Amino acid sequence: MSATSVAYRYTQKNLLAERYHYMYTPYEGPDFLRAYLAQRQAMRDQLDEIRERLVAEASTKTALAEEIRGAVSGTLRTGASTPLRSRVLQTLPAQPGTCEFATQVLLLDLWQCHLHYPERVAQECPAWLDFLIKRFEVTKRLYIGYRADLKPRIRSYGQLESYALLAALLIYRHRQTPNLKYLNTVLKLVDLLASAGVAEQSALTQLTSLAAVEAEMAALQALLADHWVAL
Repeated sequence: MSATSVAYRYTQKNLLAERYHYMYTPYEGPDFLRAYLAQRQAMRDQLDEIRERLVAEASTKTALAEEIRGAVSGTLRTGASTPLRSRVLQTLPAQPGTCEFATQVLLLDLWQCHLHYPERVAQECPAWLDFLIKRFEVTKRLYIGYRADLKPRIRSYGQLESYALLAALLIYRHRQTPNLKYLNTVLKLVDLLASAGVAEQSALTQLTSLAAVEAEMAALQALLADHWVAL
């Protein structure tokens, strides 16, 4: 990969502190794509080093995150007892606008449904994914919890685990059935995660971020190849 003077600006400031709305961004050509790939490769390498330590230490959250990472990468073994399989659904099968919920709990429910109750996904999950995507795209925030009227229940949005869980879930969906809406949101979620720094985050954030960034890079590189873009 050749060197580039173009900086990948979307991770240079903490996007939790200073929102970036991605409007009217200038065209920067192949150098921008090289800068994007360089940033993502550095993020992946850092997270991969962290993963080696986390897996060696072992914990319930590490096992849960590894289950998600295995699903995203296509290496998950089926039939084994896992943290997600042993959970009790707490929000599903309720639908948006019918109950209050904690965002991270909802995301774990959605992951559990996708991996262990696939026959329920089409009926129970799309409306929730549309809600989460719309909330993030409009506000660039995922609040910790929402009321039944879908307004923030707690005006706090710094729980990075939720951003990582959503990014991994959307790229998982994109890999199953390519959907540029999902991929577009994943790019912004990973930007936010990268801008906030990964070294001091929780194991769940780090490992699900790793799953998301690995699959995001693969999806973008496949898209570039489909359009005969060489870097």
